[in-house]
Amino acid sequence: MTGALTARIFLLILVTAPIALTGFSYNAATALAAVIVGLLGVIGLFKLPAVFLYAMTAFPIAGLVYLALLKREDETGVEWYPVGRVIMAAAIVSGGLFGLTVVPLASDEAAFQTSIRTAVELAVKQGMAGLPPEAELKPEQLTQLTDILIIVLPAAGGAMVLFSLLGSLWLGAQVARAAGTLVRPWPDIAAFRFPAGAPILLAISTLGATWLEGPIQTLALSFAGAFFGAYVLLGLAVAHFTSRGAFWRTPALVALYVILIANPAVALLVAMLGVADSVFPFARAQRASPPDSPGGSAGRSGPP
Repeated sequence: MTGALTARIFLLILVTAPIALTGFSYNAATALAAVIVGLLGVIGLFKLPAVFLYAMTAFPIAGLVYLALLKREDETGVEWYPVGRVIMAAAIVSGGLFGLTVVPLASDEAAFQTSIRTAVELAVKQGMAGLPPEAELKPEQLTQLTDILIIVLPAAGGAMVLFSLLGSLWLGAQVARAAGTLVRPWPDIAAFRFPAGAPILLAISTLGATWLEGPIQTLALSFAGAFFGAYVLLGLAVAHFTSRGAFWRTPALVALYVILIANPAVALLVAMLGVADSVFPFARAQRASPPDSPGGSAGRSGPP
């Protein structure tokens, strides 16, 4: 299941990264134009679900490119929109997009449970093909697994949309940077910070996912998953930043990512590191290095 989810994320990134590339090479208006051109192509080639999926990710990417290219100038230099705020905006959009997509399905609880149970049975049947009959899951076990997935699916979906959006932004910006067409300085991503109210958003969505019921709970779960994913990224940023200059940095980071992919439960520990950094910054702000600008001079990002 983890491998299939990862494959879908990479597919969405590859399909929508050209939008970010266009925007970061020129401006946000060209990113929006790329979305419209791509949407016309998808409408002509694919069915409605594919068109909806493309639009659901493409338009937010154009909006995030617009945020990333915001800047203001004063006597001290150019101040660019902070990376942490871009990521938090992406989390809010991701939670809302996936939540509003799933809520109509979740409003009919019986049909929602039936569809998930059918998907679980199909996945189990494919995964256990060739195994002896005694290895098959019993009906009560399938019911338990269905109940778990009803909770996990909206949260995982919110996080998946977040990683897809940010992955497209990162890949498009990297290609523009390599081509020398990036129109803003490359930020110190490992030093990004969230706005002061970000932990409150995580807490509210988590409480809502815990105590609410029905479609509202599904929406809260989607937001909670997106904010959780954002804090996983912050935890990874802390790991990257604090390991700078250490001889063990590369093997340690490789091991961290391998463990994270092999055992997604480790993401909880990484997210806790991100939450802790929101309260105790681990001196990242004091040690942050200035980003490189396209022309070689230093730019600066505004306070998160």
